[in-house]
Amino acid sequence: MKIDYIQYGEGVDISQLPKEIQEQLAILNRSQSLTMIIIAGILMRYKSMDLQKQQLICNALCPEQAESDSGTDALQMQVASSLIILYALFAFNHQSQNLLQEACESGNATKGLKLELTLSEISILIALIRFFQLVKTDENVQNSETSVLSAEELEGLEPDI
Repeated sequence: MKIDYIQYGEGVDISQLPKEIQEQLAILNRSQSLTMIIIAGILMRYKSMDLQKQQLICNALCPEQAESDSGTDALQMQVASSLIILYALFAFNHQSQNLLQEACESGNATKGLKLELTLSEISILIALIRFFQLVKTDENVQNSETSVLSAEELEGLEPDI
């Protein structure tokens, strides 16, 4: 009998599978969860850009009615989004470290696993740099007298991916 596809969790007793397969499934489950966390962070970033567009239009059409702190809501949402994404990136990095350590202990470490860890660390570094730029932009906006963001500030608000 050939099985083309088995829906995970539907009538399959995972405890009957070999331990190695169970561990691989756990890694995949964790990776899916972390990917969903990153997607949530990206969606938050997308929503913050909508807020920025609304604030920009409002400030242009009705500058006298614009709230002085209207730019901080979008920036705070972007900061939260960046923190969520950083959390997931650190968790992915931790997972890569564990996999590499296990591979080293079993003598199966490959250049691919080492490269994966290095790329993970580079991604975290980039996300941290972007996060600190965003925090700096947030401080500048809070200290400025106007809530309209300059083109340079808007460029610094690109999404972390």
